[in-house]
Amino acid sequence: MHRTMMKITTLLLLLAPVSLFGQDQREEQGYFTNPRSTPYGTVCSNNYASSLYLVENGSLHELLTAAGCGGYYSVSADGQRIGLKLIDEDGFQTPAVYDLSKRSLLMLSTPGRQVGQVSFTADGRVAFTRGEDLVVRVEGREEVFPLGT
Repeated sequence: MHRTMMKITTLLLLLAPVSLFGQDQREEQGYFTNPRSTPYGTVCSNNYASSLYLVENGSLHELLTAAGCGGYYSVSADGQRIGLKLIDEDGFQTPAVYDLSKRSLLMLSTPGRQVGQVSFTADGRVAFTRGEDLVVRVEGREEVFPLGT
């Protein structure tokens, strides 16, 4: 019994570095994460959460590259828009919406230190937090709701 345990332990110790090396290689080569289906194709991010892509009819299109843009993005109920947050080199955050039909990016606010992720309601409203406020945008109009401390 003791000899069998020693063999198993030795085998695990020998295989662990091989397994970890393979994982490191995969991280460096990159892979796709967080796929979401839309009428335009499948939106996904990379393992660094630094790019958003659209897989359309077997072709891969890079939509956007920016620090953190693919980390916690959301897709509107109709699949037309992607809600995301851009983070600049100083840590300032800007809420934004990428329109898949126009292939354009719309900034929703000026950069700030505390900006939440962009989300959508079923009826098309866009929401995010800015500091201690909830911001809801409807057809270009902005409503602000204080959340308090």
